[in-house]
Amino acid sequence: MKGKVPEETKEEIIKDIEKDNKVPEKVAVAEEALDEKAQLKKEKKAPLEKSGKSKGKVIQFRRGRKTIKERHFLLDLGAKTRKDAENLVGKKVEWKSPAGKIIKGKVSSPHGGKGLVRAIFEKGLPGQAVTTEVEVK
Repeated sequence: MKGKVPEETKEEIIKDIEKDNKVPEKVAVAEEALDEKAQLKKEKKAPLEKSGKSKGKVIQFRRGRKTIKERHFLLDLGAKTRKDAENLVGKKVEWKSPAGKIIKGKVSSPHGGKGLVRAIFEKGLPGQAVTTEVEVK
């Protein structure tokens, strides 16, 4: 079969096959749908690759309504869930300024359920660091 088959049709075909109404054309479409699902699962990557280095993004200062913690930042390191973010705790983080100065920090804990982490830097990062890249080691 050539071309894309709508998702609703794929689901109906799979249900028919489960009920033992096996039609050769429907079997081929169902196998194609299962292959697509398998490919999507393979495309997902771990947040920190085994090579040792990865990039992340500075999201914001860690803050309250009227206070800002100058050394604490929220980072997006590519984790999708809190469980993935927990695996990143303890990793070293480096931010490189446009002038070449490197400020080091450490991932301290996960933040929320969407994969963000908190990091504490040895010196505070400047405000220009927000939305820039950090390197995870």
